[in-house]
Amino acid sequence: MNRRDFIRLLGAGSAAALAASRAWGALDDLGPWNSYRLSYHIELPESSAPARLWVPVPLLEDSSYQRNQGTVWTGNAQKVDFDPLSPAAAPRVYAEWTRPGPRTLEISTIVKTLDRQVDLHQASGVAPLPPQARAFLAGTRLAPVDRDTRALAREATRGAASPLERARAIYEWVLSNVSYDLEGRGCGVGNVRAMIKAGKLTGRSADVSALLVALARSAGIPGRLAFGLALDRSRLSPVLGAYGDVSEGQEVRAELYVAGVGWVPVDPANVLRAAFEGGLPLGDPRIVELKNRLFGSWEMNWVVLNRWERLSLRPQPSALQLPYFAYPHAEIAAKPRDSLDHRHFAYTIRSVELVGTGARFDGIPGVTKVQ
Repeated sequence: MNRRDFIRLLGAGSAAALAASRAWGALDDLGPWNSYRLSYHIELPESSAPARLWVPVPLLEDSSYQRNQGTVWTGNAQKVDFDPLSPAAAPRVYAEWTRPGPRTLEISTIVKTLDRQVDLHQASGVAPLPPQARAFLAGTRLAPVDRDTRALAREATRGAASPLERARAIYEWVLSNVSYDLEGRGCGVGNVRAMIKAGKLTGRSADVSALLVALARSAGIPGRLAFGLALDRSRLSPVLGAYGDVSEGQEVRAELYVAGVGWVPVDPANVLRAAFEGGLPLGDPRIVELKNRLFGSWEMNWVVLNRWERLSLRPQPSALQLPYFAYPHAEIAAKPRDSLDHRHFAYTIRSVELVGTGARFDGIPGVTKVQ
């Protein structure tokens, strides 16, 4: 295996497109399928103590917006195990080191993505919810249903009649009442109960999306969280997405179920991030347009890793239960590493777009090899 030989072609046309991706793009452009190689390089500290590692990889289940074309790995672990669990759960690569010395693992997945959009005009206010959607009405630790969330849901949906109207009302309420935490670590912890009790609705993508899903469930609208990782820069906002080194590119988005439409993708966290990080008010026309776009669509400059709220990794880590599984998790002598500190952990995650045949074209003018 030597998938590192994949390259990205950066001719004049590609370079212009790359530069344009840093500006606000046309929000009605859904774009074509794009292919990426997502690679993890893990190098745990040398130790004589046993080490264990869990790494999330993209969903195996193909959809209309994401396709997994295979995962390969190499390294010096004494044991490496790929556990797909079930197609819709949380695939992961697990490794163990029992002997002293360097501890490295390389994991590479090829994925294809296509911008996702649903037709909200198909919404039905009378069709019954299917059983697989009703399962997402129950509260979880990340997105609870309790007296506080029900009270906020009633406030948010006052005057909204149909399920689609209630879903949109909750989305608008979250955007109007939550601030994006520019100084927080990672995706946040997603502690909705603590946010509400503190009376401080602020956080990052896990916090924002978990609050939206909790309010939706409390209003009788099935909701679920999606945990993923950036693959590319955004065409929609210059502050969103990441490319190349995406070690800090984890994101949490949400989906709400509306009869007649199915799962509706929503992304309130990136709307708030674009506003707060870009220094723009929510009423700025660019933010308003982005807000309207990201209710009913996802820009697929990211990849979904899993939708696992009731986390139960196999084998079971020694650490306390993880809040969600979007980062590599490692333990040395049963003590967990800090998954949010990728430099000290240490891991690097890279995304490379595959253009053309994906073959090696060393020495061709205008072509740059991506390491």
